[in-house]
Amino acid sequence: MKVGKAIIDNDIKVIKKIFKNLLLNPDFNDPKSYLIDSDLRNSTIKVTSIRKYKRYLRSNDFTYEVDVIVDMGNTDFWRSNTYAQRRARRSNNYYRSGILKTVKDQLKYFGIGLNDDVKIIKIKYEDI
Repeated sequence: MKVGKAIIDNDIKVIKKIFKNLLLNPDFNDPKSYLIDSDLRNSTIKVTSIRKYKRYLRSNDFTYEVDVIVDMGNTDFWRSNTYAQRRARRSNNYYRSGILKTVKDQLKYFGIGLNDDVKIIKIKYEDI
């Protein structure tokens, strides 16, 4: 839930600098890897923007909005960038949970934990 303007503090500045050049690959060695869709196996995820908002009712919790670019490994037509771009609404609903899990796995190293809410807002399918 967005309330007011985005918060810009030193924490979010550091996170943005680190994620600027970081490419993420979904982890399938995790025993909970069934949560990640198998179509994302050869994909690469790049975080383009992270925004931080203060939650309205809870004073210590924050909401983070993340924009990503997904480069689907062009293994066949059904797992390609062009197919995902043409059917963006279906692809976003289908892949959003796997992308979110991959991004959350990296954000936990910055202290963004259980009380904080992370949402994937914009997903683009293109070559990185």
